[in-house]
This record gives sequence, structure tokens and C-alpha cells, in this order.
Amino acid sequence: MSNSSVALLCIAIIACFSMEASAFQIGNKGRPHTNTVSISRLLPHVLSPMTSRLHSTPMTDLPFADTETKVSTTDFILSEIAINDVVVFSATYCPHCVQTKQLFDRIGISAKIIELDKISNGLGPAKDSIALKLLELTGQRTVPNVFVMGKHLGGNDEAHDAARSGALKQMLAGESFQ
Repeated sequence: MSNSSVALLCIAIIACFSMEASAFQIGNKGRPHTNTVSISRLLPHVLSPMTSRLHSTPMTDLPFADTETKVSTTDFILSEIAINDVVVFSATYCPHCVQTKQLFDRIGISAKIIELDKISNGLGPAKDSIALKLLELTGQRTVPNVFVMGKHLGGNDEAHDAARSGALKQMLAGESFQ
């Protein structure tokens, strides 16, 4: 299955969950409830290399979360990686992040930018922080943390090296790279 097929499958599954959640809310007659979306449990064959190294921590502090939906930090990270061709976990004050974002702008690649310092659980020592989950997932403790077509590329130096060598174009085309 190609990376674009996987991304489309993830989008379809997320859309189905959204519809199911809406139907549940309508039929619930106002009683309090909690919906739990666990994308990583639905796609173990696609995401198993990543999810096997992470523990899900429930949270509602994500940019798209509301008070009735709990999404784990892990599920948030994995879904962003799965549905976007390029994802950059960044911090607004980081000069290396600025360079990486400028690189993608300069070469015309639309990247999903997630500014960790703008999300309350983005940075910090809390066990459900996005930064800590990214460290568990990738072994990289710095930003920018770049993913291309569902694969971890690395940081600023790796992004620039991949752009220079042509590996970035290969990755975006779905070709294997070294």
C-alpha cells in the first residue's frame, strides 16, 4: 500500500469516527459522555513500528479537541504524520525551525507546521507532552522534528541534506531512499 493510500485510508477512518461521534451525540439526549478516538489501535499494521514504542496518554489539549472528545498525545502525533505528506514539529523561537520552514517554503513544499510552544502540552516534562512522545518515538530530543510521507527524516540538518541530495523529492514521490 502506497503512502498516499495510507493517508487516504487514515482520513477516511477519521471521517467515519467524526460521523459516529456526531450520531452518538445526537442520540445521547444531552447526557454527559466521552468519546475516545484511538487511531493507533485501528491501524496497527500501518503504524505498528511507531505505536509499539509509545504509550497513549489521554488528553484534550490539542488544537482540534473539544471537551467531549479525548485524543491521546500519541494518536495526535500519529494521525498528523499519517494524513500529512510533510509534518514539522517546531517551536516559534527556534532558529533551526525557522530555517527548516524557510527551506520548505523556498522549494514549494507545503508542510503541516505544529508549533509546540503554542500548545500547552507541546513542550515540557509532563508525561503527555508532545515533545516527550516525539522523543520516545524518534529518539530525537530537539526541534525541528520532521516527518516526510510517514517516515521520520530528522531535524534541520537532515532536511537540508535531503533537499540537496534529492532524497526529499524521492520520499515525496513514494520512492525509497538511502
